[in-house]
Formats: sequence, C-alpha cells, structure tokens
Amino acid sequence: MSAETPGEVAERVAKARNTMSAIDYGSGFSDKEYPEIIWSMCGLTKTSEIVVMAEVGDLKIGKAHRSGLSYPHMVDRIFGIDIDDQRLALWLSSQLWDSNANQLITEALRVRAKT
Repeated sequence: MSAETPGEVAERVAKARNTMSAIDYGSGFSDKEYPEIIWSMCGLTKTSEIVVMAEVGDLKIGKAHRSGLSYPHMVDRIFGIDIDDQRLALWLSSQLWDSNANQLITEALRVRAKT
C-alpha cells in the first residue's frame, strides 16, 4: 500500500470503519504538544494491516503497513493488539509525523486560533 497518499489511507480506514472491518486498538489520543491533533490506531481485517491515523480540523491522514503476524488472523485480534503490532504502530506514527508534521501543525494552529 506504499503508493497511497496519507489522505487515501484515511479514506480507506473510514470505509473500513463503516463496514465494521476495522478493529479499534485505541482512539481519541490527544497529541502532547498539539492537543488539537487526535491520534488513533486500528487493524484492518480484510488486508491484515495496522493503521495509525492523525486527525485535526479538516485534515485526516493515515499510514498503513501489513502486520508481520500471520497468526492469529487480524479478524481474530479483537481483544487487543499484539506487542509486535504495537511496535509497528509506533513506527507508523513516527513515519506519519516525520512526513506530515508541517501540515499537521499548520492545521492544529488554525484550529487553535478559531477557538
């Protein structure tokens, strides 16, 4: 899925959530420095991917990568995230931040100025 833009990943996650094919592993986490940015992570059951999302104002972006675990199947991981997938999510969040920090900060400051 590397050819996808962060916005396309976010759209794919929204569709997966609507069809109940996404497992929420944590959502609603405010960024420490920019609390307007809300972080979440999920597993996509149809593609066996871990996804990290960042949302602020009108901006919704994500980064996805296939889980390295073949068992249990993603659809069976509804009771929690494995430590290896947690590490993957941490790496994805770092990658998402590194490549989109300016965009996220700009939108966070725009949202902050409106309140």
